[in-house]
Amino acid sequence: MAQRRMISRNLGSSRKFHAVNARCGKLGDFAQALFPLIVVNADDFGRLEGDAFTVKHKVFPVSPRTEEDFETVLQAMNAVGLIRFYEVGGDRYLEIVNFDREQPGLHKRTKSDYPDPPPTREDFGKFPEVPGNSQDFREIPGDSGNPGNFPDEPNLTEPNRTEQTRNGTAAEAAPSPEVLVEIYKAENKKLTQVLEFGPERRDKCKRRLAKDPKKFVDQFTRAVIKAQETPFLCGEGDRGWKADFDWFIANDRHVIRVLEGRYDSATRASPGGGAETVFDKIRKEREERNHGSDRVA
Repeated sequence: MAQRRMISRNLGSSRKFHAVNARCGKLGDFAQALFPLIVVNADDFGRLEGDAFTVKHKVFPVSPRTEEDFETVLQAMNAVGLIRFYEVGGDRYLEIVNFDREQPGLHKRTKSDYPDPPPTREDFGKFPEVPGNSQDFREIPGDSGNPGNFPDEPNLTEPNRTEQTRNGTAAEAAPSPEVLVEIYKAENKKLTQVLEFGPERRDKCKRRLAKDPKKFVDQFTRAVIKAQETPFLCGEGDRGWKADFDWFIANDRHVIRVLEGRYDSATRASPGGGAETVFDKIRKEREERNHGSDRVA
């Protein structure tokens, strides 16, 4: 187990971190203090015993809070999606949601200290069965309006789940389509918000992740961040058009063009719009000069 853990600098502004405070009432501050301690005490797969007694004595033994208080805040963390509970052999365990995204050096881990979570219904048909411990992007139960957005940081480490291909070589399995909306919600501060994640958006996300999921997740994350530093994509163009989640996942080109700086010029029109671009102006000036050279004085 690693001796140090990464805690996102944006944890304090996380929607789920705020939600657990509101859900716990008078225990809200205690819940927010306990969560980082759970992160640093989890194993290399983000797992820990999930019963209140063990969490109290292993994670925060000097706390004056009762075991009942620990159980209340753990249930709240599970409800808002900071952690997820699972049971194996009658014992309850917890797993930190999106733990892999924040912790460096996970490629060195071997076996979890705790049992693997049982597969959820969404897992069937998504990945082939892989022996040993693995971590994937299971859909988070509950809080469907804000899936898996802790912590509000870009992907810092690559997912460690692999699958066995037909030719016997190991290849990275495609993450769940929800990972893109998770990243967008976590990183988005200026663009249009996402309120629903329906079948059409899910299908487009699957297509974007089909070819090279690791590469696209990285590019998508950087593009969402860069877009918010690009005035035109934030609605400051002549038409007030603003980039949104659907535009990012519409095809494979938009993300690349953002990273290439294609939209950095404030004079560009919205994609598909009819406004004049810089290149149109240059071409028109050339045509006017050529036309003028044919005139008779």
